[in-house]
Amino acid sequence: MKTDLDVLMQERSLDALVVSGHRTGNPALGYLLNGARVGTVILVKKRDQTPVLIAWPSEREEAQAAGYPVVLQTRYGMPELHKKHSGNALAADTEFYQRIFEDLDVTGRVAFYGAADQGRAYTFLTALAKTLPDIEVIGEYGESVITLARRTKSADEVERIRTVGRHTVAIMEETVTFLQHHPVGGDETLRRTDGAVLR
Repeated sequence: MKTDLDVLMQERSLDALVVSGHRTGNPALGYLLNGARVGTVILVKKRDQTPVLIAWPSEREEAQAAGYPVVLQTRYGMPELHKKHSGNALAADTEFYQRIFEDLDVTGRVAFYGAADQGRAYTFLTALAKTLPDIEVIGEYGESVITLARRTKSADEVERIRTVGRHTVAIMEETVTFLQHHPVGGDETLRRTDGAVLR
């Protein structure tokens, strides 16, 4: 359960979690977003504190649906950082995270999760570890605290799963009924009442 995260973080001496990337294909982020349908965000969870979502201005309302405080990415000045570092994306990204951590007072052992190209993630986290002396970059191998938290479900999570299941069954029933009410042509394709192929 999400409520177990703080205990799990304490057991592994983690001061904060950072989960980033696009929601799609990103189980750790999808789990923590509480169903919010955002695109690319950064979630920062300090131990014993509510997570904070860093989102694009265009996704502010969707990000708020996660139920966490939302900080807009524009607060940290990425365009300015790209100019400052003459287009060096690694240097700009590193300082971008430095600004986030300073703003949210993140220090200590910080575990990173999310979806990114492996080489890019390795290069970025190595640079971040060298640049930020107050941060110890942690990468969990095997079962992460998020994986362990996902094993059990709260009453709200169980109800969300049941609701999705009910909607899925209803949609499948409607689809089957719809298909059953159309004739099959000689070529074994479904046809509309006017004889055209059902698409």
